[in-house]
Amino acid sequence: MMVYPEIRQYEEATIRSINSSFPFQIESNRFDYKIKVKSVETTGNELTVDYSIQNIEIDKFKQDIIQSFVNFIEVINTDNIKSSENGELLYDQTLGHSIRSKQTKLINKDELHFKSTFVIDVPNKFDYEGYSLMVPFGTLSSNDPIKMEPIKITLKN
Repeated sequence: MMVYPEIRQYEEATIRSINSSFPFQIESNRFDYKIKVKSVETTGNELTVDYSIQNIEIDKFKQDIIQSFVNFIEVINTDNIKSSENGELLYDQTLGHSIRSKQTKLINKDELHFKSTFVIDVPNKFDYEGYSLMVPFGTLSSNDPIKMEPIKITLKN
């Protein structure tokens, strides 16, 4: 019998405060993927993030994978980010606190330039300084398996 093992790579979401000087980069913790956040604008209770994806081979990914990646970039109130004692994200404790975009527009396909708009339900004027972006770089890496050498197993009758 022959076994053909593959490893699917996984990575937790990378979190970065949007209270930064623009432009800034959010980098994958395990891979070379990055997004460059060009600007953040607020209008009423809407937050619009202008960014581009970097360090990916466009022809290596189907458009639906890239669209899925950008659709799952989320905004979270920084106070709702919970980490363990060793600094690992307690993702299950952030559930229900993060916000997915209401709309993500492709601005330039060749540059992988996007704008995502989030609706933040706040009682007063929205202030983006207390918020962070959660970027699911694992979405990009999980579709690129590592194939290992086949393993031959001899079975007895």
